[in-house]
Amino acid sequence: MGVFRETANFNNPSSFSSNTLQSVSEGTGFNSADIFIAKFEETLGTLTWIRRAGGTNEDYPSSIAIDNTSIYITGTSRSGVLNFNTPSNTSTNILTNFFSGIFSGFLAKYNTSGTYQWSRRFGGDYYAWGKSVIAKDGNVYVAGEYSDDMSFSQNSYTYGASGNLISAFDPFLDIDEGFIAKYNSSGTIQWYKRSGGTINDMVLSEDGLSIYTIGKFAIDGVNFNNPSNYNSNTLFVPSSQYSKFYIYAGYFAKFNTDGAYQWSLQNSQSSDENLADELGTGISLKGSRIFTTAYARRNLGLIKCFFEGSISTNSLSGSSFCAGTNILVPFSTLGVFDAGNSFKVELSNAAGVFPTKNGYIGTGIVSPLTSTLPANASGTNYKVRVVSTNPVIVGSPTPIFGNGFDIIAASDAGTVTGGTTVCTGTNSTTLTLNNKVGNVLYWQGSVNPAFNSSVTTFNSTSTSLTLTDRTVGAYYRAVVQNGNCPLDYSASAQVAVSPTTVAGTLSSVNGIFCAGINNNTINLTGNVGNVLKWQSSSSSAFTSSVDINNTSSSLNVTNINTTTYYRAVVKSGACAEANTGNRQIAISSTAVTLNNSNPLNSVTFPVKSNFTITGQNAITGSSNVLFRSNKSVELKPGFRAESGTVFKAEIGGCN
Repeated sequence: MGVFRETANFNNPSSFSSNTLQSVSEGTGFNSADIFIAKFEETLGTLTWIRRAGGTNEDYPSSIAIDNTSIYITGTSRSGVLNFNTPSNTSTNILTNFFSGIFSGFLAKYNTSGTYQWSRRFGGDYYAWGKSVIAKDGNVYVAGEYSDDMSFSQNSYTYGASGNLISAFDPFLDIDEGFIAKYNSSGTIQWYKRSGGTINDMVLSEDGLSIYTIGKFAIDGVNFNNPSNYNSNTLFVPSSQYSKFYIYAGYFAKFNTDGAYQWSLQNSQSSDENLADELGTGISLKGSRIFTTAYARRNLGLIKCFFEGSISTNSLSGSSFCAGTNILVPFSTLGVFDAGNSFKVELSNAAGVFPTKNGYIGTGIVSPLTSTLPANASGTNYKVRVVSTNPVIVGSPTPIFGNGFDIIAASDAGTVTGGTTVCTGTNSTTLTLNNKVGNVLYWQGSVNPAFNSSVTTFNSTSTSLTLTDRTVGAYYRAVVQNGNCPLDYSASAQVAVSPTTVAGTLSSVNGIFCAGINNNTINLTGNVGNVLKWQSSSSSAFTSSVDINNTSSSLNVTNINTTTYYRAVVKSGACAEANTGNRQIAISSTAVTLNNSNPLNSVTFPVKSNFTITGQNAITGSSNVLFRSNKSVELKPGFRAESGTVFKAEIGGCN
């Protein structure tokens, strides 16, 4: 499809012997443009047929569409009469313009053999142009632009007649508007709507339910209502971007197949450089992506991709939630998201504002998304929203309007202080709970620090717990809850119980020992508790004593000079101290006299350390001396005879 002037040939190489077209104006000197349609064989590109259409003035095609066995073309014509014959013949297959010399739009249908079926006109007394045509399942959609006033009547045109499309702009401002119309396969008009901005291209969605258009609009703003009404369905260029344009900016819009306006978007973005005037020229679809092409007066070609999809974050299950807990965030989507896409949940701050950079509290690929509220968050106006990763789409938050939901501080049971050790039996101690968030529900006690067995409950809601007469040690903690948040258990404190102190028994020390040359050990057994110290005293009553820094259960005493008493001091945990009974170490420094009246078997000898008998007088030889009870002693040096059978000796003495 295209335009030719005078004569066109479709031969390769060029030859005017066959497959040629001649315009109506050929030979007249007007050199006007006519329309041609050609069909080529797909594989080799061989020409199958060619057709022409036109009149004595300029005629321009803009778009072609194929639907099964039907071909549709649209464009504009200034000819008073358009004929669709090859060669030109004004007796049949004609379309009469409203006004000769005024551009009016047309729609024509052929079958796939190139046979003309019908044609329709639309326009008025100023300007109309069909820019795009699409067809599917017998439905034909035409879109384009017009000025001032336009009619789809096939009879006569009356300016401002009922049913005409009326532009919102005075035609002398040279600001065009767009239209979109639907015909059936017989050429009967079904509906037509004003679009606000001009339309240069149009595409039908894959499901055949939506129409997408692209063009330009006046930066002061347009509306997509019929008749014009700026109270709704409007599109404006933000005033902050005015300096980027002269009069027009590019846009694209969506309608349903009943012509109802859905939405419109500005094609250029705030980040684009100054464009002068921008004209949207082409639009296509792939899945949920919209690809647009545009041209700017400053020789800029723009190719862009938009995603026609949306994410709506749906209502949560409640109006308040606990910090640190999981919530389910439901959402719904429109559009086809790419493979590998995932959805994430963003949380606002307590003012309901989403930070520029924010972490995600949940992620997944299907609704609902399990999300964890921060443990340290609390406030009354939080919101959540779902965003996608491929493509990046930011969903609407929930709730969109009004206050958000509450995040209640998580239960925090704090720490118990006051742990101690008490003596079994009669005792009293108080534990105190600090730094809690929430209310105390009760206290617990257990001999197991993990509280997984033998747990006792104390029905106290106070921040302190007094324990009396404990006989068994245990751990204690408080159970706290803030609002309806999960329970929290405090760090525990231990109250240990000490058994009653038992001093125990000291081992015996036998004999009398010489001053300055002695060595004895006293052992403690049977005690309950720890040895704090040992004590010594010259009195068995310990009216005065000397502390010995020894905490072991044995005391070694060496080389003392006087008889001394010893005892241990024992203490069990928190219980009172206890003293053992005392043990004496006897010391002697006098000689022992042996005679017939003081026999050997009735005398206790102080023992020297080496047990060596030291005599005073030398006695030569040795003999036995018999004492009563058949005791005998071997005579050694140092014995001396006094008279008769009485002997005297110093044996084992300390002097």
